[in-house]
Amino acid sequence: MPPLSDADVDGLLQRYRPELPPDDRAILVRLAEGSIGRALDLEARGGAELYGDVLALLEKLPKLDIPALHAFAERMARRGGEGEDATAGFRTTVELLADWTARLVKFAAGAAGAWEGEQPLLNRLAPRGPLPWADAGDRIRKLGTDTDELNLDRKQALIAAFQAVEQAAASG
Repeated sequence: MPPLSDADVDGLLQRYRPELPPDDRAILVRLAEGSIGRALDLEARGGAELYGDVLALLEKLPKLDIPALHAFAERMARRGGEGEDATAGFRTTVELLADWTARLVKFAAGAAGAWEGEQPLLNRLAPRGPLPWADAGDRIRKLGTDTDELNLDRKQALIAAFQAVEQAAASG
């Protein structure tokens, strides 16, 4: 089945989550990439707010704000209480960061369609070309998988994931 249109995902989010603020709904529609299931899953995991937090950290590129990164990674590594997946913050952050690098790869390779909120950042980082960003995305996905499979420290893995992006931003 082809992905749903943004209008369809938006309409379904309005139907299933009528209390969702319009700005959050717009972010979730973009992040969902045509999947209402993904939109609802991201909404349940605080994806719109988390996406904003990730972008705020990335705005400092090519040099990350290390104290802010440590505070964020600490919060995400501990996110999840009783009855909630203890790795939800970690997994969602890895997913959002890896997807962001994939969008940057496409943008750097000449694809149009950057999101309004990401446009200035992508314009600043795209001249480095798609290759460093593709490598960073691969490293982020591997860190996510290895952390889950080997029970590695989630805070350190998140810091390493953002450092992969920082290294790509410094290249070229």
